[in-house]
Amino acid sequence: MTGMSGENRKPQPSGRPEDPTALLVDRDIHELWQAENFKRNRFIVMNLDLVIGRIGLGHTTSKKYFDMARDSIAESGWRDLYNFEYECSQTQIYPGARSEPRQFGHAATAIVALEFAAAELLPDYNVYDKLRILPCTYYVDLFDRDQLQKVRKDPTFDERCLTAIGQEFDKQLIDQHCWGMTVTKSIADKLHAFLTTEMNGERLGPVRCAGDPGRRARKLATKNSASNMSLVTTLTDVPPLT
Repeated sequence: MTGMSGENRKPQPSGRPEDPTALLVDRDIHELWQAENFKRNRFIVMNLDLVIGRIGLGHTTSKKYFDMARDSIAESGWRDLYNFEYECSQTQIYPGARSEPRQFGHAATAIVALEFAAAELLPDYNVYDKLRILPCTYYVDLFDRDQLQKVRKDPTFDERCLTAIGQEFDKQLIDQHCWGMTVTKSIADKLHAFLTTEMNGERLGPVRCAGDPGRRARKLATKNSASNMSLVTTLTDVPPLT
């Protein structure tokens, strides 16, 4: 039998992955990744508003889909790979909670719940073409409270730093980070780039993911995500699942 040419072969549609971490926008899995993030509210489901609106899901009537998701995941191999708590309340997709960081297992369960909701409400709609998990698990290694006091000798540092990383209204984020809270990779990269110009060649970084066994500053990345980040929660170009 002659195979299809590359020009005629249609791309396979996205679907629920065998490995739940394939849902992550930035997949940076290390040996201690699960242990460091097990009970942390560090994960945001992207495109929730978009998908919920598209399939016409009433959030107050979605409980059955979350029950179906919990039972379906229990029969899959997800827990064998990463033993998170794969269940959550339907209140996690209520409007006021959609942009909040949550535990990884809860975020993954919410996506599967929307898979079941779409199958009933809009069968031709594939939620895996849109939904991804944004991890707030990153930090700038070695940027601790001692380093912060050095750069704060310049009274304009905080204002310039927050502007550079796009968090002008989050006045506590820098202090939170230096106390061990984590942020998204985008914010951590911007923070590292800004600090590199401020530290006069002093060693700082790199950007690491919580769970990276190579980290140097052991006291960092121990708490939940910075609580007041202004995050974009809609992804325009969704990476395909592989």
